[in-house]
Amino acid sequence: MILCGMAAYAATICVNPGGTSGCSALPSAAVAAAVNNDVIVIKPGTYSEPGTINITKTGLKISGENPTNTRITNAVLANVFTVPLNAGASAEISGLTITGGLDGIQISGGNGAITIHHNHIVFNGGNGISESNASFVAYNNIILSNNLAGINGFGGTGVVYNNIVGKNSSGGISDGSCCGVMSASYNSSYGNGIGGTTNYSNIDGNIGNLTLDCLFVGTGDYRLQAASPCRDTGNPGFFDVDGTRSDMGSFGGTAAAAFWPYGNGGPVITDLTLDPVIVPRGGTLSINATGEIR
Repeated sequence: MILCGMAAYAATICVNPGGTSGCSALPSAAVAAAVNNDVIVIKPGTYSEPGTINITKTGLKISGENPTNTRITNAVLANVFTVPLNAGASAEISGLTITGGLDGIQISGGNGAITIHHNHIVFNGGNGISESNASFVAYNNIILSNNLAGINGFGGTGVVYNNIVGKNSSGGISDGSCCGVMSASYNSSYGNGIGGTTNYSNIDGNIGNLTLDCLFVGTGDYRLQAASPCRDTGNPGFFDVDGTRSDMGSFGGTAAAAFWPYGNGGPVITDLTLDPVIVPRGGTLSINATGEIR
């Protein structure tokens, strides 16, 4: 007798603000409906969740289309994302702005590894990322202006690199326990805590870390200025789209190519006009272009 098994293929669940075309209207509904190893693609928009998004499955991939315009907030000041105690969950969370909750992402013990990358985790009432007796990896995130710490570990294991962590009220990147291991290298953590000096606490690694303002282009525009100390100073084992050493922040690293397909060399043409739009044979055509250095 020959027994043939059927392979399990991941499904893709879409989310858009109207819940149209067979998509869910809220990320929480998509996460609740998912089974292990599903992919959840969240289209641009602002999603106000009535409670926390609980991650209890394994192998989920939760991906926003772009961290600049794909925003998840919380209407009742609960955690935006929670991985509950003993959920046995694992997930990848990327491409989102996570804001307006208690903790942006709270990870409790008994789960598989949680990977968090290329997000903007900003203006939450608690921590940006909090971990308790759990395992996680966080890279190329921007974690700003949260009411407690940017990244706060306790008793678990964390690997943290290429992040920009700034102006969080009680601290930047820290492990508050005696027994946890928070390995943090090649980050910029600045202006955190009272007096802006509580930037790294009880961490391992501490290679290539900065305490410098990364010089964003503008308020809410988290691209890096040309003079930013976070350009080409990320983990040297990773590279940007243009082949240079990785930048810190959400526009650095190869995974940023999904929403930021240009290197920093530029310029990139952002507007092109023709005058006139119809030209007879032998006529004169003017081409005007506007470029942007990315």
